[in-house]
Amino acid sequence: MRHKITLIKAEPRRTNVYSAFAYPGLALPLLGTVLKNKGYDVKVYIEAIRPWNWDRIRESDLICITVNSAEVTECYALADQIRAELQIPVVMGGYHVTYMAEEALEHCDYVVRGEGEATLAELTDALLEGSGNAEGVLGVSFMRDGQVVDNPDRPLIPNIDLIPDQSLIEGYVDYHKRFFQHFFPTGALVASSRGCPYDCTFCSIIEVYRRTTRFRSPDAVIEDIRQQTRLTGRPYVFFADDNFTAHRQKCKALLRAFIAARLNIRFSAQVRLEFSKDEEFIGLMKEAGCYMVFIGFESINPQTLQDFQKRQTVEDIVYCLERLRRARLHVHGMFVLGGDADTVETVRETAQFAVQKRINTVQCLPLYPLPGTQLIDQMKKENRLFLTLNAVTGRYDLDYGVGNSVLLQTKNINPATLQRELLSAYETFYSYRNIVSSMFRGASPQTLISQLVGRRLLKHGKSQMQEHLAWLERHGFTRDWDDFMANRGTGEPMGGLVQIKAASAGSIH
Repeated sequence: MRHKITLIKAEPRRTNVYSAFAYPGLALPLLGTVLKNKGYDVKVYIEAIRPWNWDRIRESDLICITVNSAEVTECYALADQIRAELQIPVVMGGYHVTYMAEEALEHCDYVVRGEGEATLAELTDALLEGSGNAEGVLGVSFMRDGQVVDNPDRPLIPNIDLIPDQSLIEGYVDYHKRFFQHFFPTGALVASSRGCPYDCTFCSIIEVYRRTTRFRSPDAVIEDIRQQTRLTGRPYVFFADDNFTAHRQKCKALLRAFIAARLNIRFSAQVRLEFSKDEEFIGLMKEAGCYMVFIGFESINPQTLQDFQKRQTVEDIVYCLERLRRARLHVHGMFVLGGDADTVETVRETAQFAVQKRINTVQCLPLYPLPGTQLIDQMKKENRLFLTLNAVTGRYDLDYGVGNSVLLQTKNINPATLQRELLSAYETFYSYRNIVSSMFRGASPQTLISQLVGRRLLKHGKSQMQEHLAWLERHGFTRDWDDFMANRGTGEPMGGLVQIKAASAGSIH
């Protein structure tokens, strides 16, 4: 009888940019494929596609949960429930627990740090077929005699050509047949590379992949596309690479391979703006089927771009938008607001910039202290994180939310003011006035639908942002920088900040 393994991706209960559609990620299909190839009975549940089946969980021999910061609360609650009711080992992996293994081990039995394919396969064999423990399995953390054991890190795997079997995801094919896919296609997930050579201070991905970029062979990518589009029955693909255009010559060669293979796909991808400086590059992207790009512009404040180590200028951003508008590529522009050089005017000017430069859709997020980033290390040293007492653990924790919440003491903008201005920026861009203007400028149906979806997400997320604003005010996280600096070391009452000072050393790992 084959051992049964169930892999789960829970969804956050709060609204974020992914709430309009299911984003299954590639981690669980890849891990499931590795385990299936070893002979295990594997099922993958993506909650946004189909809720997990508790009968399947009860008959499983191992449960694996992927954890990102946005849904960490939901993942921990699920793991707690499973461990309270069933005698089934629970494994967690993902960006969040890679850096927060000690915290995660209060809710699970094992943590897989970093890349999971080789680590989870070896751990599964050890637990179900071998020694029954994780001793010696590289990349795993676990508890022994009440102490956390972090086995040495596992080297990055050299070959990433494995094609994930996304049919392992329960309900995946039916999801792609839903009515809304005709109007707002999400596309099958494919990756051509892993990692990013850049060094943005707020990014956790670069630490997991150790600032390297590895590429799949063009043949593997093409076969992956063919397998996924056959499965979904649709020609749409989303490249989940951290930076699809990271290596100019390799990406051009891949695009030419797509064209020669006559894939006839329509794809979107995460890119950096540098590719827009190369007319041939833009042409190849279009000819290969690209219709939408996601670009992290991050800021229109020159000093903030330097502080973020972004290696681009405002002039680069303007030039990129002009070139891509002429090429009729849909641009989803992403901005990070609240850096130490930002002011209230920066936030307002960003919203107006997005409208005036006719960016198709935008995402405006506060500077966010994710685990494993240079940013969170700096914020801890400067005692600027907004922690609150966790009634269950008795620790002071950071409530990560889903990316829309101000969670640190800002310099030139009062934190509560920044929260209000972020909401106002969204309301400016996703106003009916801007959507109608887009229509009269000849925006594509895809752009208009995306803007209407953005307005709908704003409607659902507005109350949550207002709730967080009330939380900031209730806990005293409303001080200007001068007030914060004047009182930081005096012991005078500072709302929650006194609690942060008392608890900061042991509450963020």
